[in-house]
Amino acid sequence: MSELEEWMAATAPFHTFEACDATKLELIMTMLADAKTVPSTSPMTTSSSGNTQGDMKNPSSAFRAMMENDEIVARLESQGVTSPESRGEIDWDDATLAWLCSLPGDGGLPEPLGNDKSRERMGRFPWGDGNPLSYLLEYITPFDAGEEILSLISELALRFSRENIGHDNYRKGAGGICMLGYLSADEARELQQLLSRGKWAVGSDEVFDGGVREIAKYLVIVLRQAFSRGNGVLLRAHS
Repeated sequence: MSELEEWMAATAPFHTFEACDATKLELIMTMLADAKTVPSTSPMTTSSSGNTQGDMKNPSSAFRAMMENDEIVARLESQGVTSPESRGEIDWDDATLAWLCSLPGDGGLPEPLGNDKSRERMGRFPWGDGNPLSYLLEYITPFDAGEEILSLISELALRFSRENIGHDNYRKGAGGICMLGYLSADEARELQQLLSRGKWAVGSDEVFDGGVREIAKYLVIVLRQAFSRGNGVLLRAHS
């Protein structure tokens, strides 16, 4: 057993790459951002999670746009949320709302990405914060198109960070839901191609021999599967 395998055997599962519909996710994110910037004269509510919610009676254009998506409406109805007229009538925290309603399709969970072994190995990565993409960003060295490949990996790893969006609501969901980042289907395809071309090297100071290449290999599989289904990819942490 290699050193990397020994460490993995002692590390609890933590991260999951999942299929998502980036179009729906961005509709929800726009609505949630809009709900936090309603005029001061509008009545406000605070959900049980502590997230501020918008006008109870006057839905914003962003809320109406979200509710024009039939799959989002079907997801809400499947959870007992019928015909809400504003954000304030959906008693879920931002992370739960964004995760559940951005799942592909209008019911059930999508088919998992990758295979059982690879999901376990990437979810148990024994370095730093446990995020395999943190390790990849630290030790991968692109030859060219470097800014592009690193940017896409960062979007999947950190798009929901406070530094990027100004708050951490997507990282504080009920039941331990913690959304980290995502890519659209087109972005997933682009990153998959960049990784597959092999125009990158591994830093000489890599902690685990073969770690970067193993993460890149698994990520290519996940990105290819997601794009082939017309989906984006979401990285989610959970306890």
